[in-house]
Amino acid sequence: MISELALAIKASFIFGFIELAFRKWLPPYMYKYCKEQDDLLQRKLRTEKAASQIFKTIYYSISTFYGLKAMNQIPYEKKWFFGTIGDFNDLCIGFPYYQATPLIKNVALI
Repeated sequence: MISELALAIKASFIFGFIELAFRKWLPPYMYKYCKEQDDLLQRKLRTEKAASQIFKTIYYSISTFYGLKAMNQIPYEKKWFFGTIGDFNDLCIGFPYYQATPLIKNVALI
């Protein structure tokens, strides 16, 4: 089984490599969609920024859906953070030694 520290280190290298790949390979494809036509330097900077924003959009969307999936596995009936009737104290049942799902631990690391 992978320890939490090893998982965090591996995930940071994987996401860092993916971000570098997006920043290197996506700008040539985005260059033709940039609206700035006069200043070539500004056009290049805008396309690089757009490629970075596309990566951020995909990364944060995946992180959000993964976190919602992990929170949905909490075994309590009343999940107040999803808009149902409940209380914050429902999340603190069995406080110092509560049973967390494996996805919750992974969400904290990613």
